[in-house]
Amino acid sequence: NVIGSRGSVIDILKKSPAVKRVRITDPTMTRFWITLSQSFKLVEFALRNMVGGEIFIPKLPSMRIADLFDAVAPDAQREIIGLRPGEKIHETLLTKEEANHAVEMEGTYVVLSEFPHFAENPYAKYHDQGHKLEPGFCFASHSNAQWFTKEDFKKILNDAL
Repeated sequence: NVIGSRGSVIDILKKSPAVKRVRITDPTMTRFWITLSQSFKLVEFALRNMVGGEIFIPKLPSMRIADLFDAVAPDAQREIIGLRPGEKIHETLLTKEEANHAVEMEGTYVVLSEFPHFAENPYAKYHDQGHKLEPGFCFASHSNAQWFTKEDFKKILNDAL
């Protein structure tokens, strides 16, 4: 969920500040959030560092959807509509299975290919610069250690938009 991208729920709410009613799937739903600037830095980091076959996952803050609406449309009436087909309450960016062959670096998790197509180990630099994740680690929006408060989110919105 990119803060400042066109067509996002935030973009729609910012363009209609007097919105009277918002539809929420589930107030306990959580999502990860990234600014446009952070997304550019992630792509730049990946382009500078990639060997081939890796997946780069930024360490992002989470926020409950209900808190997002409190920050962006505090006066709007909420209508709880329930989950739509295929929708999840929480996001998982790094599963326990992927974490078995991932390393943690500053600001990023790097999932390394289980089947590198190289004669030598091209991922040695990741093991030198990062560290292996604990068994059973999972990076999910509801169990994330980093959270946006409503005030944090308002500040980022003002800076981003």
